[in-house]
Amino acid sequence: MDGFLLKPVRLAQLADALRSAPARAVAPLPPGAVPRQASRYDGVHARLDDVLGPGRDEPVRRQLVEALLQQTPEHLAALDVALARSDAAAVAARAHTLTGMLGNLGATDLARSGEVEMLAGLGELAGTGVLLEGMRQEYELLRQDLV
Repeated sequence: MDGFLLKPVRLAQLADALRSAPARAVAPLPPGAVPRQASRYDGVHARLDDVLGPGRDEPVRRQLVEALLQQTPEHLAALDVALARSDAAAVAARAHTLTGMLGNLGATDLARSGEVEMLAGLGELAGTGVLLEGMRQEYELLRQDLV
């Protein structure tokens, strides 16, 4: 296996790739580091560890977290504006951007933006306001976990 799958990914190919992937050793914590308590946002922490290494590159980690914490409310506000204008194309485009950003950092609980994108792509804006409110609440929980 060469380490990647081409889209469209077939379930059997994915299963084969996962079975053939070497087990990853968990890096020990640096001396003096305190293990983190488990949280519902472990996916974000795990993604950052995957990208940067556990407990390493703290300035870069902080920069990524700060970008997430700054940009998410900006995207949510832009979604509100597009929704108020009933601009389904703008809602879909902004939700797509937000979905990618959140997904890349492992914030899948917050990535309801994929649902918003799908509905807006169909021209169905009813119900997206409720999804956005849920995303705001989820963002606040994530923010508290990351700071």
